[in-house]
Amino acid sequence: MAHTFTATVTSNGMVSIPAEARRRMGIKPNSQIIFSIDDDVMTVKPVELTLEDVIGSLPPLPEGTSDDLDELIHQAVEKAMIEKYGRQ
Repeated sequence: MAHTFTATVTSNGMVSIPAEARRRMGIKPNSQIIFSIDDDVMTVKPVELTLEDVIGSLPPLPEGTSDDLDELIHQAVEKAMIEKYGRQ
């Protein structure tokens, strides 16, 4: 079912996206959005980040911590299995 929302363009070319539209689309403050234009139809949608988009956004782990991380993952999986199934 299509939902239509109306907004006004300011003299600076800015538009406030109506709250209901932001809520439905999961648009939060500082979200990026994409404007696509096909003939006379404009589509606005939130940018969906991929793993490739965020690679390099975190510093590398300090030397030797990957073994610790593997152990923490193993412990978390073990705990989840016990909680869910009552066994390892």
